[in-house]
Amino acid sequence: MRGLLAVARREIAQRWQLFVAAAFAALISFLVPLVHGFHRMNASEARSAFALGLSVVFLLGVSAYLGGTRLPQAMADRRIGFDFARPLPGWAIWAGTLCGTLVLAIGSALIAWLPAALAGDAGFWPSLFDFTEIPLPWPVLALTASLFLFALFQAAGVGIRARSGLLAVDMLLLPVSLAAAVYGLARLQRAGASLDFVIRSATAVAIFVVLALLLGGLAAVARGRTEIRAAHRAQSGVFWSAVASGLIVLYGYGAWLSSAPPSALGSIQTVRAALRGDWVFVEGAARGADAGFLYDTADRRSVRLPWLSWPVFSEDGSKAAWMEILLKARRLRVVDLGSRRPSPRTLGTFSEQAYGLVLDAAGSRAAVLDNGLASVYDSRTGRLLASARIVPEYRLARLLFTDPDHLRIYMVPAGETSHLDILELDVASRRLARTGGIGDLASWPLLATDRTAQRLVCVETQSKRMRLFDARSGRPIRQLTDSQKFGATFGFLFDGRIFVLARSGAERVLDVLSPDGEPIREIPFPGGPLKGTRATSMGSEAFPGQLVVSTGEAGDPTAFLISLDEGTVRQLGQHLQPVSRWSWFYGPANSIPPPGTPASMLFQDGGSLIRLDPASGKREAILGQRSQ
Repeated sequence: MRGLLAVARREIAQRWQLFVAAAFAALISFLVPLVHGFHRMNASEARSAFALGLSVVFLLGVSAYLGGTRLPQAMADRRIGFDFARPLPGWAIWAGTLCGTLVLAIGSALIAWLPAALAGDAGFWPSLFDFTEIPLPWPVLALTASLFLFALFQAAGVGIRARSGLLAVDMLLLPVSLAAAVYGLARLQRAGASLDFVIRSATAVAIFVVLALLLGGLAAVARGRTEIRAAHRAQSGVFWSAVASGLIVLYGYGAWLSSAPPSALGSIQTVRAALRGDWVFVEGAARGADAGFLYDTADRRSVRLPWLSWPVFSEDGSKAAWMEILLKARRLRVVDLGSRRPSPRTLGTFSEQAYGLVLDAAGSRAAVLDNGLASVYDSRTGRLLASARIVPEYRLARLLFTDPDHLRIYMVPAGETSHLDILELDVASRRLARTGGIGDLASWPLLATDRTAQRLVCVETQSKRMRLFDARSGRPIRQLTDSQKFGATFGFLFDGRIFVLARSGAERVLDVLSPDGEPIREIPFPGGPLKGTRATSMGSEAFPGQLVVSTGEAGDPTAFLISLDEGTVRQLGQHLQPVSRWSWFYGPANSIPPPGTPASMLFQDGGSLIRLDPASGKREAILGQRSQ
């Protein structure tokens, strides 16, 4: 330790003039408000900003200059041999030089900054630090920057002065390792790690690089001693070994996150079920990262989905498809859920603006919108069957297959909210035609059709109006609700009837309407008025004419079974939320499951997915906390 302190004192004694230069620079900052162009600024702020710039120059400049010249030059001309002859160990020479450099760099930076900081507005610096939003404290950031520049320029100085072919290897490995680190961090995000976690990981990688550079510099002095080429070999060996170890850890952790099975889901946030069959999409936290799966609730088969992939199912539940996010594109992927080991395949690549993915009833066709181009693909071969340009440009569009050869498009033109256009693409003839529209919208519309795509419900939330139209022509049939009795929660039943959860005074009622909008029955909705944090979720029909719903405080819902034919309500259980029907936002507008499908018996219980038989009350945990 005495050797380390002796070397540090020598470094400071030989370069104390840096403190004098910093003091002169501090005086210059007081003259800045007098300079032309600065006199209009607040004098205190101009002085403080200039002093901050000078302190940064001293901190970074001194660290880089001494790191790149002091030890590399001493090893190149063998003057470092005098220190080894005293004798001093290599680690003490290196650490003493580092400590001396830190004192010189940080000390001169403080001298350049402190007078202006003391004379200026006390509130300027906290506001500046808050504005930059740097997650690390400023002293830690300054120390890290000084260490990094010292180690980096020492490594560069040793490599350049060694004049060996190993430098070419270093220059080749540098961009390769940088690209590998960036890709490894991107893999973490694609594996479902949160943005905050990725930022923390990137910070950890940066700190690890600083440590690797420092270890390499220590090895250069301790092993190379007076031989500069031996120092370069030792430095490169230690540094690249440390970098390789870090990359192995980074990629290993990413692989561990990506390999999480559905059973690792500790908390489930989202569940969407196929209209038929046992497959569901589940999304939640697994091993500390977001994970999404297609999961067969019957035989436990699964397909891991990339991050931020929201799948759609075919009506018969045999196929699923999703748009995978790439760097500046979207890739359409489809999987056959009926195979023994489902394996996704790629149908095509689109721009990052592509959306609106839908499948036909049997999953033989896939349609997507991409920059105004509606395209239909054969999901088995990937062959483009038809495409058509939509004119004019649209703000939002929804797609659905009325049959495998006809794709219907509901679209709101760009810059408009007053009307809705209805288009239909004939796949066989590749012809796009306008079949109708709705021309008197008072606000942004929400849409749903019956499963045969013959009736269309259009809700205008701002104007509180709900109307029924012919789904192909847009011909008005009936006004369902108005501002006096309005509800934005609505849908079709499998037999074509319509249900609307509306407010009637202070209470909520479930209106049951005929396929033509004629009132049939009004049922008091359980749970009382909708107020505060109370939330409602609409499930599907557990039996014909019996709708599963839940209501209650957010996070603590109670499930009920409502008989739409008899008007009776039966409680199924507390803390249960039915797996929601595919809404206007998640699938085609005519996604309506038949009564009694496996999806009608699926519920979320906190962070778990369970199966509940509405008839017997029998429960079975499938995924999440209660299944572990």
